[in-house]
Amino acid sequence: MDLPMSCRAAIEARAAEMDMQKLKNAVSVMTAKYKEESGHGKRLVTEELAVMAYAAVRMPATFGAVSTALAWTLETLAERDTQSIGTVLDLGAGTGAGAFAVGELLPSLSCITCVERETAMRRMGETLLKDSGLTGKTEWITGDAAETADALIRSGRKFDLVMASYMTNEMAPAARRELYRKMCTLSLGLVLLIEPGTPVGFSILRDAKTILLGEGMTICAPCPAGCGNCPMDDDDWCHFTCRVQRGKLHKFLKGGDVPYEDEKFSYLAAARGETIPAPARILRHPITEPGKIGLTLCTGSGKTAETVYRRDKARFTRARKADCGDQFE
Repeated sequence: MDLPMSCRAAIEARAAEMDMQKLKNAVSVMTAKYKEESGHGKRLVTEELAVMAYAAVRMPATFGAVSTALAWTLETLAERDTQSIGTVLDLGAGTGAGAFAVGELLPSLSCITCVERETAMRRMGETLLKDSGLTGKTEWITGDAAETADALIRSGRKFDLVMASYMTNEMAPAARRELYRKMCTLSLGLVLLIEPGTPVGFSILRDAKTILLGEGMTICAPCPAGCGNCPMDDDDWCHFTCRVQRGKLHKFLKGGDVPYEDEKFSYLAAARGETIPAPARILRHPITEPGKIGLTLCTGSGKTAETVYRRDKARFTRARKADCGDQFE
């Protein structure tokens, strides 16, 4: 899924007002920070030029990851849950990628509360959402995610969906575990966490799973194991990919000609009440050969390789249409 055209146009218009070489340099610095410091509790985007760089090259990827993870979660939960999600809390909302994603996917959305500690990020998010039709449904709070969560709990507010994307990896381990508990307290129905599709990102979510289960939540996606132990080996990690289209600005700032990039992410969704997890989920891109398709599956009891042959027409058709991240029987 790609950013709405109104958002992309607004980003390009703001970028055109800046020194493009300085902006390109800011992108290089930001990219290096994400590679070297993500997962170590450091603040990664704090200055205005860096915020513009983030909006131009990271916001499309964040939007794609949130959209894809939420769509797979809603598929697991069934259509009734899509219709019942009206209020959303986005902790560490950045420049509003999550707001755009839920606006596209949730027809019953009535209000999204975006919490962001960096003033420049919040201002950029407000600007980008201005002409999107979501402004009237969006509430911005400038503040630390944990402190704001405390304030919301004291006020008695609850939300149908509480989410955090690419944010808790910037926190110290003890602080993020406590934040997960607060997210469960604030949630009426669903908690969604998204982190980089790296061993560090996956380990953070693996730790989060224990916290969410301890708070009485049920794991609904992506795990076929549901509330059971994660079957991934210690030298492997669960992650998925979404394809993000690159515009001219994006290609210039990243210094590439390829019209797309693949964003790797890991995610975890937990719900209140009983849920039926996917029977199996495809962990790698299917390998298609004459008359057969090779799949790497998580079945809940372990990671397994399966070959689907053309003679099994129904399953072969499903396998041919499936991709990494999809459910599979």
